[in-house]
Amino acid sequence: MLNTFPAVARGLSVSARSLTRGGKIKLFIICFLIALLLTLHYSTGHAFHLQHEVYRLFFYIPLILATFWFGFWGAVSTSIIIFLLYLPHGIDQWEGFSQSYHQLLEGGLFFLIAFILGYLAESKVREQRARLRSERLAAVGMAVSEISHDMKSPLIAIGGLAAQVRRKMDEDNPDRAKIDMVIRETARLEGMVKDMLNFSRPLHLKASSCNLTQIAGECIEVMRCADGECKTALENELDPVIPNCMMDKDSIKQVIINLIANAVQASPPGEIVTVRTLRHGSRAVLEVSDRGHGILEEDRKRVFYPFFSKKKGGTGLGLTIAKKIVIAHGGNISFYPNNDKGVTFRVTLPLKNKHRLQNVDF
Repeated sequence: MLNTFPAVARGLSVSARSLTRGGKIKLFIICFLIALLLTLHYSTGHAFHLQHEVYRLFFYIPLILATFWFGFWGAVSTSIIIFLLYLPHGIDQWEGFSQSYHQLLEGGLFFLIAFILGYLAESKVREQRARLRSERLAAVGMAVSEISHDMKSPLIAIGGLAAQVRRKMDEDNPDRAKIDMVIRETARLEGMVKDMLNFSRPLHLKASSCNLTQIAGECIEVMRCADGECKTALENELDPVIPNCMMDKDSIKQVIINLIANAVQASPPGEIVTVRTLRHGSRAVLEVSDRGHGILEEDRKRVFYPFFSKKKGGTGLGLTIAKKIVIAHGGNISFYPNNDKGVTFRVTLPLKNKHRLQNVDF
């Protein structure tokens, strides 16, 4: 309880500084109502019990207003302020537990209602934010889909024509390096367009009985020295006895390859990226651990957000698409910091899927 008062004070201080003109008017109304009711309490004689009971009931008005206008902390702050300011009057009117126990019950009920109202108001705000975010993502998805479709054909034409020109050039042609750059950059842009299309389209998964350890092993072989330099070693700790489960093999491969590629890019040269599989109860688990600098505290909530990336040239859609695929399989994807350095991304998939794989539009 003692820790609550500093938190409330900090919340009130921040809120007071950030209030708009309308917010200050609302705060004034709440303070005015509290002051009015306290004045009535302190100016009314002790013998007028009925009037005091009516005044106490009216304290719910500023409490409700604070909840709807300022959310959870508004409700908690208002209830504590009312309690502290009313306390001297309550002590003065105390006639022993047998005569005044109902005042304790009223006080407890007042705090309970304050917390319930605050919780409901905060839940409503979270729902509204989630709905607005979903609507914004839907609009972004439509725009990205249109742009990607418009970009796809020209990029294919540029890449194809550049490859044809390259085949007709001599090995010692000084312009060959420039054509190679055009082909590489075109391929990179085609990859970005593919990511944007995968993000904007609903998933259509084809489930079959697959083994997570086997798929992870194939992905490790694909990604081993994928950049041609082998600066980061891949270490596997694969459990060979994990049973098969229903999944879309190509989609899960896409998730694992994306996680390994991110881990390799995050780890300095000479470090090791570890890929492990294990069974945890009724779920198959895949973990990819890097030895990089980790993820900043302020970035952790945005890791799976669309278009969030700290990599140069990245679309910020890789982990978003990975999450979309994992959720469609009834699984979960998360991450946690390692004890020494770097982070571990963890994917869990149900071994026995009771439901068909979902074709989701994320």
